[in-house]
Amino acid sequence: MTTTHTRRLALSTAILAACVAGGALADDPNGLTQCSSIANTAERLACYDRLAGRASAKAPPSSPAGAAPAPAPVSAPPAAGAPAAPTPRPAAGATANDFGLTKVQKERADGAASSAPAVIKSITARVTGFRKGPSGRARVLFDNGQTWEYEEDGDYLLAVGDSVTIRRASLGSFLLVTPSKLVHRVRRIR
Repeated sequence: MTTTHTRRLALSTAILAACVAGGALADDPNGLTQCSSIANTAERLACYDRLAGRASAKAPPSSPAGAAPAPAPVSAPPAAGAPAAPTPRPAAGATANDFGLTKVQKERADGAASSAPAVIKSITARVTGFRKGPSGRARVLFDNGQTWEYEEDGDYLLAVGDSVTIRRASLGSFLLVTPSKLVHRVRRIR
């Protein structure tokens, strides 16, 4: 029974090793053929180790003069004043800046980088009516079709036909300024 268990373990380990090695070789199939064409055994083994992602402990011994391997291409640093080569951008969603953004948020961020839309700082509208929201807070209806709700108690001196200004405040909040210059924090409902 121990022999059967040992054989199964050895077979499972061999299959796992083959899967891992197959995955590494599948990334660069041309490298496999390049390594197999090297005549020197130590250099060929070093080439296979590089494909597998393992670093060799020591450099392979030098080969005979007739079988010198071609040196690896070395890129020269860019000349002074020359534009640097652009770095390739990772696939969409792979950067830290894009992590967690929805598709709509990414499109907005990309559009904002190219041309920032003008930010409206305030609007002026006429009051057309009042309603109570489900929370019991007063809501103000405007002639432009918007509905805004008071965050705190409403201004009961405000009347239909009054012209008010709604302006941006800090942290994404909005302020409603009445004709009598009273300021109320509001939020848009519709």
